[in-house]
Amino acid sequence: MTIEYVAGKTIVHKMHPLTKLAFASFILATSFFLRDIASLSILIGIVLFFWFLSKIPDILRRFKLIFVTVTATVVLWIVAQGFFAAYGKTPLFTLFELHTPLWPKPLGTFYLEGLIFGLAMGMKAIAIVASAPILTLTTPIPHLIVALSKLKIPYKFNFTLATAVRFSPLIVSTFYDIQDSQVIRAHDIDKMGYFEKIKKAWIPVVTPLFMSLLRRSDELEIAIESRAFGAPVRRTYVEEIKFKSIDYVMFAFMISFFIFTLIGMLNWGGIIPSSWLPPWAQPPEIRA
Repeated sequence: MTIEYVAGKTIVHKMHPLTKLAFASFILATSFFLRDIASLSILIGIVLFFWFLSKIPDILRRFKLIFVTVTATVVLWIVAQGFFAAYGKTPLFTLFELHTPLWPKPLGTFYLEGLIFGLAMGMKAIAIVASAPILTLTTPIPHLIVALSKLKIPYKFNFTLATAVRFSPLIVSTFYDIQDSQVIRAHDIDKMGYFEKIKKAWIPVVTPLFMSLLRRSDELEIAIESRAFGAPVRRTYVEEIKFKSIDYVMFAFMISFFIFTLIGMLNWGGIIPSSWLPPWAQPPEIRA
């Protein structure tokens, strides 16, 4: 996985960092209110549309580990909700039937209502996670620091965040470099058994990794101290970032869409009126 900036000249790259940060917050807030899969599908479609506009190559490969983890979590949610849905009314199939006083329904039956609810929860997670690359891959770290400073966030926090983002791909690349060098020395982890990995696989890899990171952190400390880091002076930046027309259009879209979502939730249960949806796709309280 890498979260390094990918250069480009797309409309997403040209947006102000605060606009992209607001977009991620907009997706998070909107997904919190939505409960039906039809409305969440529209939200995911908006995120994918901005993926398309950003034209990031191999975006799935860059976030492969995160997306695999989220997919596994979604499947787990669906299975858990399907089998343990106390509100379930429509059984799809039964593996076994176990009656227990601890649960209002017999265990072992998979319900449609649990499937839909678990799928909706998973779609929320997918929308939130999928919005992250739009910010991280299209925004240079210096631009993000400048944008955060305009929000009056302390510079030390901004510097810590930027350092963490810069060190993340460095840690990954250093880890694989050390692992490859140990393979040359006949220390191939992939060929070891499970118990052999527990006993002696990772020590020759993790130890040099920690030593390398400690050395780099010492070098970073010397570098920032030599530049009077933390001095009580008014900080200036080489490049000042200003809002453009596209930023105002984006803010207008996000505010309008969020207000429309709230109105829809109060009046008909989602972005799409529930009466337009089949019974199984309606929000839980309306379906009940």
